[in-house]
Amino acid sequence: MNKFAIHAFCLVKNEGDIIRHCLTEARRWADYIYVLDNGSSDNTWDEVLAIADDHVIPWKRHDMPFQESLRAEIFDAFRGKARPGDWWCQLDGDEFYTLHDPRAFLAGLPRKVHAVSSIYVQYYLTRDDLVSIDFSLPIELILPQIRHYKADHCEPKWFRHRNRLRWQMDQGRPSHLGVMARRQMLMRHYKYRSPEQIQRRLDTRRQARARGFSGWECNATDETWQDKVVSDQATLHYDRADGNIIVEQGIAASHIEPLHRRVFKAAMHNLGVWA
Repeated sequence: MNKFAIHAFCLVKNEGDIIRHCLTEARRWADYIYVLDNGSSDNTWDEVLAIADDHVIPWKRHDMPFQESLRAEIFDAFRGKARPGDWWCQLDGDEFYTLHDPRAFLAGLPRKVHAVSSIYVQYYLTRDDLVSIDFSLPIELILPQIRHYKADHCEPKWFRHRNRLRWQMDQGRPSHLGVMARRQMLMRHYKYRSPEQIQRRLDTRRQARARGFSGWECNATDETWQDKVVSDQATLHYDRADGNIIVEQGIAASHIEPLHRRVFKAAMHNLGVWA
């Protein structure tokens, strides 16, 4: 395998129930995880500090109005630790790479590939879950009981380090991210994991919108955790814990650019026109 380091950057807010489990699992494949807490009002920062070591690095906490571009601050602060060929990962506090080994996946990519998309395997609570799951249990015991999912979204989450790579402070991703891999990683995403957590998530996101963030429109209308509980399980797939995940039609190919665009990107990077 090629030798490279993986640098994960984690922007979190009010993920105290899950952040320690997320970072512990990510330490299995990430060499460094840089954490920025954007004004948590729960125990998120304490949980990060509790497992800090040479791999998990609590960088700082502040309370800025949320924007996707806040991650650029982390990249700018730690880019000096990365070498050409290393990989960066946008890791959120409720994401788990347990369906793919990221290090093996990245090592198998050709050098001409600069970025990788992740498919979100998004888990949902159902009405039956509310009856069968004891939400007072530790999160690592709760998550395996949340089995209903839909893999219906993907976005770039990984990019290869280049010394000339630039990430503007008003952008959600670096400029000229590069040629996207045809293959995608599967990533388990537990955005809904208990009634209390769902309510905290909705409240946190409404506050972000009130402070100027223009995204998360769905959280502007959903006011209570009950709005996020799925009543019809037939609309979802069931995870049998055998590694077989059903990806919604069209998602696996949605990130692939036309051939002429891929060739143009590769040429611009090879010639050094783009960083």
